[in-house]
Amino acid sequence: MRRSLVRAPATAGVPLTLSLALTLVGACTCQPFGAPDAGLFRCEESADCLPGYVCIARVCSPEGTPTAGGSTAGGLAGGSGVSGGFETGTGGGFAGGMAGGGATAGGGATAGGGLAGGSPQAGGGNTAGGGRAGGGATAGGGATAGGGATAGGGASAGGGATAGGGATAGGGSAGGGAMNLLQLTFITTPHTFLAASCSPAITVELQNLSGTAAPQTGSVLVSLSGMPAGLQFFTTSTCGAATSGVTIPANQARATFYVRAAVPTTYTVNVSASMANPAAQQHTVTPQTPTKLVFTSVINNGVAAGACRPMVVQLQDAANVAVVAGSGGLNVDVEAAPATTSPLQFFTNNTCTMAAAGGAVTIPAGQSSLQLYAAGWTGASYTVTASAGALTPATQGFVVRPLVRRGSCDLGMSATSVSCPISSPVQVSPNRTVLFYQAVSSSSSLAVASVRCELPSPTTVACARSASGSPATIHWQTLELDTGLTVFRATGTCPNDGGTRIVVPFANPGTFVLVAQSTGTTALDGTTLVSAERADGGVVLEWGEPCVTTGGGHQVALQLVSFTGATGQAISGALASGATSANLALAGGSGTPFVLTSHTLAGGSTDELCSRAVRAESTGGGVAVSRANGSASPACTDEALPNLNAERVYLGSGATVDALSTTMMQGDDSAVVALPRLVDATRTLVFASGQLAGGGQGGGESALNSGNVLGDAVAGHVLDAGADLSSQQLILVRGSTLGAARWTSYVVELGP
Repeated sequence: MRRSLVRAPATAGVPLTLSLALTLVGACTCQPFGAPDAGLFRCEESADCLPGYVCIARVCSPEGTPTAGGSTAGGLAGGSGVSGGFETGTGGGFAGGMAGGGATAGGGATAGGGLAGGSPQAGGGNTAGGGRAGGGATAGGGATAGGGATAGGGASAGGGATAGGGATAGGGSAGGGAMNLLQLTFITTPHTFLAASCSPAITVELQNLSGTAAPQTGSVLVSLSGMPAGLQFFTTSTCGAATSGVTIPANQARATFYVRAAVPTTYTVNVSASMANPAAQQHTVTPQTPTKLVFTSVINNGVAAGACRPMVVQLQDAANVAVVAGSGGLNVDVEAAPATTSPLQFFTNNTCTMAAAGGAVTIPAGQSSLQLYAAGWTGASYTVTASAGALTPATQGFVVRPLVRRGSCDLGMSATSVSCPISSPVQVSPNRTVLFYQAVSSSSSLAVASVRCELPSPTTVACARSASGSPATIHWQTLELDTGLTVFRATGTCPNDGGTRIVVPFANPGTFVLVAQSTGTTALDGTTLVSAERADGGVVLEWGEPCVTTGGGHQVALQLVSFTGATGQAISGALASGATSANLALAGGSGTPFVLTSHTLAGGSTDELCSRAVRAESTGGGVAVSRANGSASPACTDEALPNLNAERVYLGSGATVDALSTTMMQGDDSAVVALPRLVDATRTLVFASGQLAGGGQGGGESALNSGNVLGDAVAGHVLDAGADLSSQQLILVRGSTLGAARWTSYVVELGP
C-alpha cells in the first residue's frame, strides 16, 4: 500500500537527499519524490515503487539492480556513517545506500559515492561517481569492490576503513574523490626572444574550470619552474630580481613574471599552485649574432700605482644586447698603449697575482662577458683594447696616478711668488704627499735666491721669496702614496725673545724632516743658516746668531715625513774651524740610504760660499760631511759649523735607492749623469743631500772662495725621461757658475 510522502527539512551539513532519506525511515511511500531520485523511497514491496523500480532491501531501486557485490547491498550500504547499514544488515540499509561510502569512512559527502560523491554536481556523474547508487558498476565502489573488499560494505560491517567506500575503494579518485575546481592558465602567448635577454611579460591567471577568472580572498603563491635547466625567472622587466615564484594578490586573479636563458633552445615554463590545476607553456630562445666587444665596467680613472682594478668585457650584437659565447667560448686579446717602462698588465684574479698570459682571456661558453683585472706602476693614461677576430674591438681608458709628479716653473725678475700647477691626474691629499724642490738662481742676494716652497693643495706648489730683482727657476717633485706615507706640516719663524732656538711642535716623531725657507736678509750668514733637528715633541730650529725679521721677514716651512717601514737616523755633529770634513758615527742599516743635512754658522767675518755649503753621504760607519770641494783656500775653512744635523734614511723594501756623486767645473751650468739602471720616472725622486738656506733639497759643496752666491752650490735635479717614461740619466743644472761644485745626489725609485 502506498503512503503519502512528507518532505523533511535538510539536516545541517548533510546533503538534501540524504537528509530526506533519513527523515523518511519508517514511513511508507505512496508516490515518488520526483525523478530521478525515486530509488531513495522506502518500500515494503515492489508495488510500493513506481513503474521501472523494484523494492530491494526495502528501498525502491531501478529494475535490474544487482542484489549483492556492487549493487544496493554493496554500493549503497558500503561504508555508511552507521557501520555499514541503517539497520543491522551487511552493508545494506537505507542509510548505507544514501551515504554511498559513508560520511566518515567511505568518502561520504566528501569523496565516495552517494549524491555528494557521485552526483553530476560533484565530479563523478553517473559513471565515475558511482551514479545514483554510490557504488555503481563502473567506479566509486565498482562492480568488483562494490563498496567493500568482499561485498556489501566491507569485510565485516561495510563501511570499514578499507572496504565499503573506504580510503582505498568506494571512493578514491574515480569514485568522486577530491578534485581542484580551479586552474592556472597562461593568458599571454608563447614568446620567442634572444638568448641572454629578458623575455616579454608572461602572465598567468587563476580561473575556474569554465575558464572564467576566479579571484580569491587571500593571496595565491604560484611556483615557477622550467625545463631544461638554465631558465631563470624574474619579477622585473629588466630581469634584475630573480625569483622562484610569484604571488597573485588577494582579490586579483593574475600574476606576471619574466624569464631569461643563456643557451638557445625551447624551454617549457611550468606554473603550479596548491589549490589549482597546473599549466605549462613553451617559449623559444634564439641565438644572437655578435658584432662587437664592449667594456661595460666603469672607467678606471686615477688609479693608484700598483693597485688592482677590475675591467669587464662583454660580447654584444648590433642592438647593444649582450650575446652569449658559443661552444668553446670566445678568446679575447687585451692590450694597453702606450708601452711604458712598467706596462699595464692584465690578470685573471682580483689580487693581480695570476697573470693573463700574453693578455689572452676567454669569455666562457654560455656567458656574455668576462671580468679581468689590471694593474700598472707607471703613471700614465692608457688605452686598453680588447679584440677578437672580426668583431669590432672594445676600448676604454685606464689612468694610473704617478707616484711622483714633477715639473718646473719660473719666478720672474719682478715676481716674489708663483703658483706652480700640478697637472692631471691630480693628487688626492697633501697629507699623503711630500714635496721636494730645488730653487736655482744666479743672484748674489740671499733675499732673492732663497725661495720657500709649500704644498697648499693637491693641485698647486706655491713658492715665495722676500725680494725680487733676478729670475729663479723652481724644479719640484711630489711623492704621493695612498698608504704608508703621512706628512705633517708647520711653519716656524725667528724666536721673538731674541734667542737662537725654537721648537716647532709635532706630535709624531716622523722619519725625516724637510726644510724650506725665505729670508729678507741678503747675506748667507749665521742669521740665515738654520738647522732642523727632530727631537721629542717636535722639530728644533736653531740659528748660529739671532735671525732678523726685517726686509720681508724670515720663515721656515717644515715637512715632517712619516714613512711606514722606513728607518730614520738623526745625528748631530760639527765641522770645526779649519776642517773640511767630518764623520758622524751611526750604526749601519740594511740597503742603501739617502742623507739630508742642515747646519748653522758661528759668526764669520768673510762671506765665502765654500765654507758654508756642505755635502753629505752615507758610509759604513755613519755619515761623512765635507765642504770646500777640494779647495785649499784658507777662506773655505775659517768658519765653524757648530750644529750640523744629518738624517740618514733607510726606506726598506718600499723603494730602491742609488747614490751618485757629480762634479761641475767652474763655468759649467749643467752635468749629465748616467744612472746605474733604468728607472721609472713616474715613481722616482731625485734630490741632493744639502738643504741650504732656501735652495730646497739641491745643495752641495762649492769651491767658490770669493763670493756668496747661493746658486753656485744649488742644482736642479731633472730626470731625462723617454717616450716610455723611463730614464737612465740624471741632469743637474745650476744658476751660477763662478766656482766648481760637487753634489751627492740620490735616485729613489718607489715600488717594486
